Amino acid sequence: MVSCYLLGITIAILKSSNMTIDSEDSTLDLPRIMALHGGGTNSTIFRMQCRVLERALRPYFRLVYAEAPFPAQPGPDVTQVYSDYGPFKSWLRIRPEDPVQDAGNVVHQISTSLAKAQFEDDRRGATGEWVGLIGFSQGAKLAASILYSQQMQRREGDIGMGSNNHSGTMSDYRFSLLLAGRGPLVWLQQDPGSPIPQGLVDAAQPTTSTSNLWESASEVEESAVEHLLRVPTIHVHGLNDPGLKLHRQLLHRYCDPESSKLLEWDGVHRVPIKTKDVSMIVDQLLSVAREVGVVKSQTWVELMTHSFHIGANTGIGLETVKSLLRSSQKYHILLGGRNFEKARLAAESSTSEATSQSSVEPFEVDVESDESIQRAYEAIAAKHPRIDCLVNNAGASFDAYIQDGSMTIRQAWNKAWDVNVTGAHIMTSTFLPLLLRSKNPRLVFLTSGLSSLHEASDASNPRNILPPAGLPKTQLFAGYRSSKAGLNMMMVEWAKSLKNDGVKVWAVAPGLLATSLGGNTELLRKLGAREPSVGGDVIRGVIEGKRDVDVGNVVREYLTPIQPW
Repeated sequence: MVSCYLLGITIAILKSSNMTIDSEDSTLDLPRIMALHGGGTNSTIFRMQCRVLERALRPYFRLVYAEAPFPAQPGPDVTQVYSDYGPFKSWLRIRPEDPVQDAGNVVHQISTSLAKAQFEDDRRGATGEWVGLIGFSQGAKLAASILYSQQMQRREGDIGMGSNNHSGTMSDYRFSLLLAGRGPLVWLQQDPGSPIPQGLVDAAQPTTSTSNLWESASEVEESAVEHLLRVPTIHVHGLNDPGLKLHRQLLHRYCDPESSKLLEWDGVHRVPIKTKDVSMIVDQLLSVAREVGVVKSQTWVELMTHSFHIGANTGIGLETVKSLLRSSQKYHILLGGRNFEKARLAAESSTSEATSQSSVEPFEVDVESDESIQRAYEAIAAKHPRIDCLVNNAGASFDAYIQDGSMTIRQAWNKAWDVNVTGAHIMTSTFLPLLLRSKNPRLVFLTSGLSSLHEASDASNPRNILPPAGLPKTQLFAGYRSSKAGLNMMMVEWAKSLKNDGVKVWAVAPGLLATSLGGNTELLRKLGAREPSVGGDVIRGVIEGKRDVDVGNVVREYLTPIQPW
């Protein structure tokens, strides 16, 4: 089975500037999706609501957030969280008591807002084709209505909304993701002489009216098909959403069952943010995008190998790669390093020892850089549909630099925690969308035997001999030990949060090894340190299921099978 295994990986994201071309923005040439916020919010709020979804889609699409044209009052669910993020806007009239707008003017203002969003994104240097829509609540209602208007115009040979078109404002969308959208559809033609199809309402109608909300829809004959939307749609319904009945009516009364997909999640009226729910949405969206030719289908040898990511130029990371290459199982290993050339050389040297048909793919990643981590994620996600195991292998000690004066205490401790804890946490958070697509996801953190609080306080342990009274005090491993203890706690938190997602999580303490991290390797061997290859075999055993009964613990293969906290 082809699996992606990532060990000690770091990934980086490239951020674009607001109004000028940003040559480092990796999404500039990707297909674009117009994102339409709900009524009584705005584009800034919707971007925050979609933060997890956007990150998961970033390797494939560029999301552009349009701002609705009309001032609106926010709902209580908005003010509880986003009260400081006004002014609030809406695409359509929300309540019957809201100011009445001419239907033609509403359509014109919506068209202008969409054109403005496209124009401003072009100014940022984006060149991708406009291919889809994402809408939440009122934005989903509008997205479906835009697709329907587009469908009618294509049938009649027209282009654009009304008499004008701006680079695909209305005519080029091939699918839409509808989050908690309700009907009826809105007729978005500016021509006052054009008849409104049966079952639709004009753009001046309030979207929350209870008196005539479904008046038009109820008049539609069961055999009628003119009002059906046939452009592919994905409907996302929260099972605890008070408007669930209305959302189901949009799906069943207005969308062709041959071109619509339904996804349900255990949530209320909001954009899903849990990785499990977001992964479900992204998988379905990519499937639809491939069907309509927006995202090219790729052939994955998913029944032959496992794909890993490993950050390892030297030491135990490299030994883990070598151990996997000696396995009878077939793996595709993603080997990460801060310097790509060194990672490439490490990959070449390790494959020379391979006894199986496994493969190694190098990439560049720096766990101390959010940007580097995101870049790595985007590059890997563009080539691999999932990873099956993520091994956070990065580790470093800077306590010796305090003793020689080349670092202050604060510098050394901050750097140790950044590499050993924060970097691993950000890497895991970033790669989680790919990991959750695995049928048997595994997450491994490399810790240390020095991280046990119980063993650190054991007076009989030779490592814990008390120093003499007086100054100065020398704490040779304090920064390193504390950071690895923090890593253990982080592992426990990940194990709890991912338990219901089916992810198996461990920390692995390989024991004292003769690696460069420990300094003089020959001295370490004299002190009883084992060869680094032993540590690689320990991690491989966890990957291949030997310690599945010990999930959520710090595991090792010396002294005791499970390291005490």
